[in-house]
Amino acid sequence: MSRVALPSVTHRHLRHLEIQNETGYRTRAIRTLVVRALRFYGMAVRGVVRIAYSPVGGHRGCAALGNSAARAGLNMALTLPRDPGEADSEQFARVIRHEVLHWREAGHADMGPDILYCQGPAPEWAAGVTLEHVVPKAADPTEARDRKLAHARSMLKCARTRAKRAETIVQKWARRVRAAERAVERALVVETAPVDVAAGGGKP
Repeated sequence: MSRVALPSVTHRHLRHLEIQNETGYRTRAIRTLVVRALRFYGMAVRGVVRIAYSPVGGHRGCAALGNSAARAGLNMALTLPRDPGEADSEQFARVIRHEVLHWREAGHADMGPDILYCQGPAPEWAAGVTLEHVVPKAADPTEARDRKLAHARSMLKCARTRAKRAETIVQKWARRVRAAERAVERALVVETAPVDVAAGGGKP
C-alpha cells in the first residue's frame, strides 16, 4: 500500500489519462510507463493517477479494483522516494503493473508471486524509460533584490498617482465649497439690506 490517498474521480466516464504529479520527477516518464502498461494489457488510456513522495521511502502504490460505480472510477496512487538516488524505473514499472491489473479487476489471488510482490524481471514495456528528478534552480539573491526594488518603485508610482488624483479632487471640492459660501453670503446681504420707505419700498 502507498499510504497516500487515492485521487478523487468526479467523472466516472473520464475519457483521458490525468496525471497528478506532486513530486519533482518529470511527468513525461511517469505518463509513458502508465500508458505503456495500460496498452500492454489492452486497456483504454484513461483514469486518474496521483504521484507523491513516499513517506517511508521506496516505491509503493494502491488502486481501485475495477471500475465499479461504488469505487467512483479508475483511480490510482503511486509513490516515489524523495531521494532521487533511490529511484528505480524498473521497480516503479513493477508497481505500476500491479496496480494496472487491479484496474482490470484482478485481485491479489489472481496474481503470480512476481506480479503480486513487484519482483522478478522488469516488464518489457518499461524498457528505455528513466525517471528523472528535476533539480530546483537555486534562487539568485541579486534577481530577488532587483524584483523587490522594481516592485517598490511600481507601488510608489501608483501611490503618487493616487495622491495626485486625490489632491485634484480636494481642490475641486474646495472650489465648490468656496462658491457655495459666496452664494450664501450674497443671499444674506440681500435679505438684510435696509428698506427705503420714502422711495416706496415699504409701508409708511
